[in-house]
Amino acid sequence: MFSISPSDIIKFDSTEYIVLPNDWSPSEESDSEENNNQIKKVYIQNGGSGYIGGIYDILGDGTGAKVEISTDSNGKITSTNVTDGGKGYTYGIVNLRRIGTIADPATLIPIIPPSKGHGYDVYTELGADRVLIYARFDDSTKDFPVDTKFSQVGILKNPTQYSGSTIFTGSSYSSLYALKLDASYTGTPTVGEKVTQTQSSTEIAKGWVASYDRDTKVLKYFKDRSLFLTDGLNQEDRSDTGVNAKIVDFNNTDSITFTTASQATVSAGFTGSSEGAINLGMEFNGGLAEPEINKKTGDIIYIDNRPEVERNLRQKEDVKIILEF
Repeated sequence: MFSISPSDIIKFDSTEYIVLPNDWSPSEESDSEENNNQIKKVYIQNGGSGYIGGIYDILGDGTGAKVEISTDSNGKITSTNVTDGGKGYTYGIVNLRRIGTIADPATLIPIIPPSKGHGYDVYTELGADRVLIYARFDDSTKDFPVDTKFSQVGILKNPTQYSGSTIFTGSSYSSLYALKLDASYTGTPTVGEKVTQTQSSTEIAKGWVASYDRDTKVLKYFKDRSLFLTDGLNQEDRSDTGVNAKIVDFNNTDSITFTTASQATVSAGFTGSSEGAINLGMEFNGGLAEPEINKKTGDIIYIDNRPEVERNLRQKEDVKIILEF
């Protein structure tokens, strides 16, 4: 009925389920109107005795089906061959033109396939009610940092691009902000430390270091409420609310300060998504990059908390999620 490529078997194989092809396309034969509830086989449950080989009509709520039977020397039906499948059947019975009493009557069962024939709708025919989602985290893209840890995986449905309302359709994305540090910087920021930038306007940009790639000098960071709400992250009025709670974007002119590392400056002249042969995974403009999706959009339809996984450069993680619908 179908075949699965070895690469898909590796990704989607499971001890409990079989893999079905994606975007199933029925063959011309199964898609034909001629296959509308057409009988394909007649099963011999009991061959009986005293019958004569020949072609017989299949009666029922359809029309036109015929089956040829073969018998042995005792008149036992030994094989059947549907010579005309007819159409429109949901049940059928072979009219063997029996006259009088037969000591051992035969039982022949016409097999009614799906309306359009086997293989027209493989998902319904095989009772598919689950979807397995596969993802691999490795070093093939800079979207997945290798210098951090994770303990949660999930599925986000239809997030939009960072700017505008267009649904993001890429195969991978980064939801982090990024800075391309100047080539002269030699420090190593620590994942989880706070990074700030006191700007000429006296406003302060703030973020948490999520990843730092020493080869490309790309620093990725995120901003959450812990940076802007103090005293237990509440909304109590304070005299410094106007300063501390204001969200300020980083720029490419003022120095950046780390908690544990030395100061750095942004490579203001860098624009693009790759440097040398390395794809940075994000589009930079003047050394700054915005997330590729708007984290305030989309629906979280699945989330799984699991033991902490620590990543490294040579590590790969395969994630399989089975959804029932």
